Amino acid sequence: MRRDRGPLRGLRLACLLALLGAANASAQPFWEAGVGLSAVRLPDYRGSDEAHGYLLPFPYFVYRGERLRVDRGGVVARLFDSERVELDASFTGNISLRSGGNRARAGMPELDPLGEIGPELVVRLVGDRRKRESELSFRLAARAAFALEGGGLSHKGWTASPYLALHLPDAWGSGLDVNASLGLLYGDSRHHDYFYSVAPRFATATRPAYEAPGGYAGIQSQLSFGRRYGNFWFGGFLRMDSLHGASALEDSPLVRSRSYLAGGFGVAWIFAGSR
Repeated sequence: MRRDRGPLRGLRLACLLALLGAANASAQPFWEAGVGLSAVRLPDYRGSDEAHGYLLPFPYFVYRGERLRVDRGGVVARLFDSERVELDASFTGNISLRSGGNRARAGMPELDPLGEIGPELVVRLVGDRRKRESELSFRLAARAAFALEGGGLSHKGWTASPYLALHLPDAWGSGLDVNASLGLLYGDSRHHDYFYSVAPRFATATRPAYEAPGGYAGIQSQLSFGRRYGNFWFGGFLRMDSLHGASALEDSPLVRSRSYLAGGFGVAWIFAGSR
């Protein structure tokens, strides 16, 4: 019997905020709330050769506190801050919308959505986004991953990502808030096992048993943008992903594609906010 996926789908929709757009470059309220609609096209999981398009509603919420920030990147609490160095604790989410219908995973358990929490070190190389300046920074994130399984949380290993991030609060005088990032992905064996291992009981003639090790998991780059027009916000993202050279994953029979392009666009109506 297929289990009820309603609560999980709600979490997936909330995680969609981590993929969509950015706030605009004008004077910014302390907090804003609204509702929106997005159109996205995503692979079933990293390494899948199947992708699907979705038209999904999402909640829009932004909070710009001095020590706590909620935006497209998730929830971030600033633990330490100096002129050039910042240490944050952050929470973000991943989306796995349709792994149950994926051909490569036929007969295997569905992938549940993941939440990730952990510290992130930020080193500002040029500029300072706190002053609404363009900023180039080096970032190092290390997070513990948890899946929502059977109504509870299950630890799914650790991830790490060193990356460069560029923020343009008013890109080329257009009013667009633009963010771009390029970085490397790593995961431990427990994390990779969740996505890429094949237990002997799920092995077939075309899908041999496999135990995924930890290690390098590829390169990921993302470009996102957003802009406010009155009480409406428009934004989108484009993400390019490569698993080339990620030997820990490439040998898995569940990896059918070593590169992909994902993207989406959203619009939100902002009906409340601070003055």
